[in-house]
Amino acid sequence: MDAVHPPLHKDIYSHIADVLTRAQHVLVLTHKKPDGDTLGAAAAFAKYLKNQGTHLTLFCLDGPGSDLDFLPLRDQILTDPRKLSIELFDVIAGFDFSTPSHTGIEALLAHRAQGSTLINFDHHFSNMRFGDINLVDETAPSTTAVLHAYFKFVGAKIDADMATALLTGLVTDTGSFTNAATNIEAFTIASELLNSGAKIQRILQSTFHNKSLGALKVWGIAFSRLVRDSRSGLAVTILTREDLALCGVDTAAADGIANFLNILGDVDAVLVLRDDDSGFIRGSLRTTKELDVSVLARYFGGGGHKKAAGFTLQGILKRTNDTWRVV
Repeated sequence: MDAVHPPLHKDIYSHIADVLTRAQHVLVLTHKKPDGDTLGAAAAFAKYLKNQGTHLTLFCLDGPGSDLDFLPLRDQILTDPRKLSIELFDVIAGFDFSTPSHTGIEALLAHRAQGSTLINFDHHFSNMRFGDINLVDETAPSTTAVLHAYFKFVGAKIDADMATALLTGLVTDTGSFTNAATNIEAFTIASELLNSGAKIQRILQSTFHNKSLGALKVWGIAFSRLVRDSRSGLAVTILTREDLALCGVDTAAADGIANFLNILGDVDAVLVLRDDDSGFIRGSLRTTKELDVSVLARYFGGGGHKKAAGFTLQGILKRTNDTWRVV
């Protein structure tokens, strides 16, 4: 079976291609707090539409951090939902989120134009299939891999900018080809994207080799609080907004801690909890064992993959003696 073009998806590819051929104005969407996969996929798709001469708007509620500044069309991302006239779009394409609530503009999406088409590109098995067209492949190592398969099916020319954006999602979602999402398809796609001009050193330098002194101090705090819960087999650590402020960094400084801690061999899974100024606590779960951490994530209203999942809770983390509580 062709891993890049699964027969199961060919009708969906054709449907998407037909819709895009007739599209007048496309809204390209990421999820909140964008990572390399959602923004890489959205940027590659937006560049593809631009190369085709299709009018588009690229929207991300939270502007991407400096680690993703190299992606194409970065300076054209709209972040203010008040400037988004949702009724003007005849096609809306969303990337790498399981439900519209992850965009932060779900209320706007509920009022999209009658007759418009919502296309859902994703690789999370927790995806709610909320689109009019759902291109969701849980076997894919990243959403950019899902999009890459579509591009190959329609014969799209993948230029160097698109290749870099696609490889960004693949590299970041596989932890630089080290986590459980890594498969043969990941290496095959990476090779093709490198041949198309993807800038692998730029990606690695910006997304993995970019830690500041303050960020490393935050990581040190997380390591110092690491404990193993004997009942659950979880290794758990906590970061607070006060920790971030003390080290002079924002929440992005904590990105990657859960992936790094996944090297622990004597625990069943890893849980990193952190709060921030928005009044929410974010949990990141990782495992290399035969467990499904998405079950726990879904219990708290989140989702993700069997080996990597997350959730969000309202509140802040407070310490009383040796006990942490959500308040």
